[in-house]
Amino acid sequence: MTKTRRKQRKRLWSLLRFTIFLLLVIISSVFALNKLIFKDETNNNVVVIPQGIITILNLDADTELPIKNSEFTITATESGEVVEVLYTNEEGKVISKPLDYNTHYSIIQTMAPEPYKISKEETRIEITVEDYQVVVKNNLYSHVKDTQRLEDGTIRITKVDMPVEVLMQNPELPNGCEITSLTAVLNYKGYGVSKTEMADKYLPKEPFVRKGDRLIGANPYKAFAGNPREISGFFVYAPPIVEATNHYLKHVNEDPRAKDVSGSTMKELLRYLDKGIPVVTWVTLDLSKPKLNYSWYLSDTGENFIAPINLHAVVLKGYDTKNVYYMDPLQGNLARSMVDFFQSYYELGMHAVIVAAN
Repeated sequence: MTKTRRKQRKRLWSLLRFTIFLLLVIISSVFALNKLIFKDETNNNVVVIPQGIITILNLDADTELPIKNSEFTITATESGEVVEVLYTNEEGKVISKPLDYNTHYSIIQTMAPEPYKISKEETRIEITVEDYQVVVKNNLYSHVKDTQRLEDGTIRITKVDMPVEVLMQNPELPNGCEITSLTAVLNYKGYGVSKTEMADKYLPKEPFVRKGDRLIGANPYKAFAGNPREISGFFVYAPPIVEATNHYLKHVNEDPRAKDVSGSTMKELLRYLDKGIPVVTWVTLDLSKPKLNYSWYLSDTGENFIAPINLHAVVLKGYDTKNVYYMDPLQGNLARSMVDFFQSYYELGMHAVIVAAN
């Protein structure tokens, strides 16, 4: 092979490599335009189907600041098939995968981060443009009164207050703080029941009796010791209150939803408030030390039970950075130091009940 032919061959190979490279660049550019290319076998022509994307922007309804970690679901309208589940970023934005023109979709929000209510708005669209913009705005839950936006874009709740109506235990139930507080929670959730109906019909009770020099009474974890209608009545702990609640709910054809959350920490109780769930909480009458100077013998075990005579139950319904807000069935709505309130709660044994959300 002559030197001239070798040069010609080398130039041909270089030209071929350049041609292949150019073809690859062209193909990559076509895919970058979000267009699906396929061959029509009928007439052997290349057909281009245009595609577009859906951009969802999630904002706070009041401040119009972005909301991250919201979940959106895109569903094909005709088939009902879920096409994509997406989560917003720090800018409150999320972008769908390319979708064919002239196809129909439904966009709904399926999860909103606390303290936002999920938007019930459904957006139905037909893909006819390259970028379809959807803006969804969320409101805070009404019980959330103040928040703080952290550097990473998340929202921290700093004030909660639920409008639990005041319900006084007197004069009918001089020792019925627990069942009165529970009734206030039920009524806050929309049940029209009276404290006396709850006390008389649904609350487990056991009278005191004397055997020789011994006073025999109920185990407060199983029944009310005495009668809340009487001055001589004492108190009850969480389990019988849960039993009374679920008995009532079953009577009105509702699923049992009361839960004994005794032993919950301060942080855990505040989390219930964040979710809009008030808590029946056992503390002392004036948030002072428990006064343990009375006792009786338990009817079920014979054990000598030492009773705190200043025990009280209230509805914990809110908080801010320093105080808690609660409905006291003897004094009405109160705000007290968070530290003092939870110290009393801890010293009394950490008793608490919730009625879960509907």
